[in-house]
Amino acid sequence: MIAVTEEGLRVVIQCKHYGEGNRVGSQDLQRFGGTCFAVHEADVAVVVTTSTFTAPAAEYAAACAIVCVDGDGLAAWTESRTPPPWEAAVASWAEEREAEGVTGADA
Repeated sequence: MIAVTEEGLRVVIQCKHYGEGNRVGSQDLQRFGGTCFAVHEADVAVVVTTSTFTAPAAEYAAACAIVCVDGDGLAAWTESRTPPPWEAAVASWAEEREAEGVTGADA
């Protein structure tokens, strides 16, 4: 799924509906990471699962700035207990632009 934030950032989301014993692995993240930025031109990349992530998958995601949302995070988000998972990434992006002196329409 591709969405655009109020700030105009392109958010690319991949969803994995996995059972409790089937965790999202690093290969899943590597495939997504290989296309989300280069092909889909994501400003923010998000992988959402009903399950969990393996440690190598989480490490890869952190190294590539891919936001990971596990089943617990998904429940909190859908129940409006937490903001959208990409909000921190959007705030970080805005801070980087501000530090570069890019504002408003220039961003």
